[in-house]
Amino acid sequence: MERYANSAQEGTFLVKIGADICRTKDPKTGERVLDTVEDKVVQDITGEEGTGIWSNEEAVGEHIPAPTLSSAHYFRLASADRAQRARAQKAFGGDFPAQKLDIQDKDKFLEDLRVATYTACLAAYVQGINVIDRKNREVHWNIDFTEVLQIWRAGCIIQADYIASLLEPIFAEYRSKDTMNLLFEKTVATDLKKGQPALKRVVVQAVLGDHVIPAISNSLDYIKYQTGLELPTQFYEAELDYFGKHMYDKKGEDPEGAPTTGKYHFEWKKA
Repeated sequence: MERYANSAQEGTFLVKIGADICRTKDPKTGERVLDTVEDKVVQDITGEEGTGIWSNEEAVGEHIPAPTLSSAHYFRLASADRAQRARAQKAFGGDFPAQKLDIQDKDKFLEDLRVATYTACLAAYVQGINVIDRKNREVHWNIDFTEVLQIWRAGCIIQADYIASLLEPIFAEYRSKDTMNLLFEKTVATDLKKGQPALKRVVVQAVLGDHVIPAISNSLDYIKYQTGLELPTQFYEAELDYFGKHMYDKKGEDPEGAPTTGKYHFEWKKA
């Protein structure tokens, strides 16, 4: 963790204002203002916000896995209709309230939480850039990625100066690259790999304590399945072939691994 031990969250706009929000108290009551805010994010429903919808529509349309982005958006959608949640809670006979975490070493866990937050932010950047890059190549926008980075750095809600510094040398060479998939970049891969153990420890604690952290938990899965070559999706493929004769490739006979229709069908159930 040494590489970003003290600076990974520097200049990260949402982290900075999040700290301000957590500290702010109402001068009249002495109460933390955050504690008085109802748990509804309604801007997607009311039409005041559209970036989450657009981002996820493009990700799905371009066949780009973006689970950090999509899980965060679904969480917002679930939060918006509190009346619906209240009705479901009644049907369940209660909810699953968050429990106090059983933390033996508070400082160590806070460091894990900080690293996990950085790693999830970096994963979100990777996913977003993958969407932009795929669309850029499809419709020939001729995006200058160095300008994109400058815009994000100049004053944007996804401003993250440390991540921008990490990406700057990569973006500077974008014209010579066959893809802008940041998972292929050693510096990005190194930070994601270093952050994976902290992500896992935070997710384990959250699951045990019934805390809801969809973006962080999905970032953990994203790192695992985007680097895995023995995924349980072989079962998906087998089921697709079973009920629809959709074909599959055999292990060891598909060196390129391209997303193309397989060559084999098996009669799983005899007539």
